[in-house]
Amino acid sequence: MSIAHVREVLEEEIAPNDSALCHRFIEQWLERLEPIQKLAASIEVSHLYLLDLVDIPHAEDTILSRALHNGAGAIEALRSELLSNRDLGRNPDASFGLKFVKTLETEACEPLETAIERLRSNSDRLELLIQRADDEVKGQE
Repeated sequence: MSIAHVREVLEEEIAPNDSALCHRFIEQWLERLEPIQKLAASIEVSHLYLLDLVDIPHAEDTILSRALHNGAGAIEALRSELLSNRDLGRNPDASFGLKFVKTLETEACEPLETAIERLRSNSDRLELLIQRADDEVKGQE
C-alpha cells in the first residue's frame, strides 16, 4: 500500500472518527518505514494534525518534530548512499574516478552532515520547548 493510499484512508475513514486511534496508527506506521519513506509519510499526513487531529496534545509540535527528526534520518540515508559509492570510483567501468568521489564527499557529504547535526540539534531544542510548555501548564493547575 502506497503512502498516498494510507493517507487517503486516514483522511477519509479514521481521522474524522477517532483522532487518538489515527495518531497511534501514524506513530506505529512511521516506526516501520525506512528513513526516506518515513520523511515522505510524515509530510503526507502532517495536515491531519491541523484538521482532524488538532485535539492531540502538541499536534502542531508533532508536525515540526517529525519534520526535523525524520528529515535528519532521510538526509543521513542519502549521505550514507553517497559515501557507499567510494569503491565504485576504482571500477574501470565507472565514468567517474576517485577524484570525483572525493569532490562529491567534500561538496555534498560534508554539508549534509552539517544539515543533519542542525536538524537534530533543533529537534532536541523543540523537545525542550515542549517540556517547558508542559511544565508551565502543570504549574498553572
